[in-house]
Amino acid sequence: MDRLRIAIWHNLPSGGGKRQLYNHVKGLLERGHYLESWCPDTADQKFLPLSELIKEHVVPLPYRDESFSSPTRSQKATRLLIESFEEHCRECASQINNGNFDVLYANACLYFRTTAIAKYVGLPSALYLGEPYRWFYEASPELPWIEPHLETGFTLESFKEQVRSWLVLRTIRLQARAEVDNAKAFDVVLCNSIYSRESILRAYDIDSKVCYLGVNTEDYRPTGEEKEDFLIGLGTLYRGKGVDRAIRAVGAVEADKRPTLVWVGNGASETDLESYHELARQLRVKFFTKLHIPDEEVVSLLSRARAMIYTSRLEPFGLAPLEANACCTPVIGIAEGGVKETVKDGVNGYLALDGDTDSLAALITKIIDDPAVTKKMGINARQYVEQNWHHDFGTNNIEHALVSLVHQKGIRGILNSADMRNISPTGDLKMNFDVREFNGKRVRISGWGIIDDGKGSKGASSFLLVQGREKRRLIPMKSVKRLDVTSHFGGTVDCDNSGFFLDCEVAEEAPKLGIVIVREEKVSLQFL
Repeated sequence: MDRLRIAIWHNLPSGGGKRQLYNHVKGLLERGHYLESWCPDTADQKFLPLSELIKEHVVPLPYRDESFSSPTRSQKATRLLIESFEEHCRECASQINNGNFDVLYANACLYFRTTAIAKYVGLPSALYLGEPYRWFYEASPELPWIEPHLETGFTLESFKEQVRSWLVLRTIRLQARAEVDNAKAFDVVLCNSIYSRESILRAYDIDSKVCYLGVNTEDYRPTGEEKEDFLIGLGTLYRGKGVDRAIRAVGAVEADKRPTLVWVGNGASETDLESYHELARQLRVKFFTKLHIPDEEVVSLLSRARAMIYTSRLEPFGLAPLEANACCTPVIGIAEGGVKETVKDGVNGYLALDGDTDSLAALITKIIDDPAVTKKMGINARQYVEQNWHHDFGTNNIEHALVSLVHQKGIRGILNSADMRNISPTGDLKMNFDVREFNGKRVRISGWGIIDDGKGSKGASSFLLVQGREKRRLIPMKSVKRLDVTSHFGGTVDCDNSGFFLDCEVAEEAPKLGIVIVREEKVSLQFL
């Protein structure tokens, strides 16, 4: 297996997405790959910090606004957010382009889900995306772009509400455009489940590839403690995790059998948390929350729980059920979202066909009434995870995806070719530049170029050659579709892949610059 130099970008909060990235980094390091990471200062640096494993560059956002995290921020704040991330990504890309990396492995963005960095990095690029920005595409509890209920007839309040609704809609369209454009700039989008692939296809019309995750069964394992009379829920306490569904299900269990519900999370909406405690009081459910507790305590709770109750609304994948299974704890869930791909009914848990409270309560009762069967199911659940969802399984998937992308783009062999040290200008390039700027340190270049032999640009890759006093190096340029070039040459030859773009700093002093275009076995050079 090739050993890759992998550049990582992310803007992740604490939670499952960050754990997935941490596990990927750890697994790839164990395979001998080299990794460095870039992120803005809005990413969570305390929860499973990558800096424990690899070098991480924190590049602050140039602009900040307290409303950035709100989906209903103003148009002005949204434009500022987009501009801020564009500048941040250009700076990160400049550093990455000078790092002799083989591939960019980007992860989700807290604000956009997708990121602009693929537009500026010339490397083969993969985005691991758990979900689109769900607030735009799912009712939570209503879709944000539908017409609000308004009073009949004209009133000042109804007019103000119409204006507010219109401004929110304009903001949504602005961010959604950036989100889709960012996603389409990547060479491949990877996702965590078939359900996520379908969600991405619905939102972006992009055919992503499923790259399943794995669980570290050394970290998540039964502690040997006895099972206790409680169910465990796991995840940030807000509507999307279905905490209310879990409370209602427990509340529907007969009072003399009703278990305690313990919920573990990395955060909570204060408003939602208050409403959950009130709901639990009304239904006479013993409901306890544990926030920001260490992993050792989480594993202990997972091991001691009778079962995990998993009631998230359309969760794209969900590591939590598999983590519970690894601790010999079965799962009670609802057959929606990615959990349908991980929980096998009757094997490692039970799935209700819908969110019906009585159906979930019946499954909880089934677990409570037969502890011997439950214990056996827990043992089977761990075996199921070890056989199908082990940490190595997840590492294999991401490693194969990145190596395949590098080979597909044909970059590695070109960058390492000994012939590149000696190649002279070939005189067979036809090019045009829209921008060509070099101030002695920073290069900004865009335009198009083809090898002028009548074969067009299909399968071609473009590079900036940087020739210093002692050595040469190639910086991959971002490929840009140029349908206008094909039509310029009469449409008889496919030149759609002839566009290029690069914006980066170079470390060499007074270098000589050139354009290199590679197509199959042909390598052509022209100095600027």
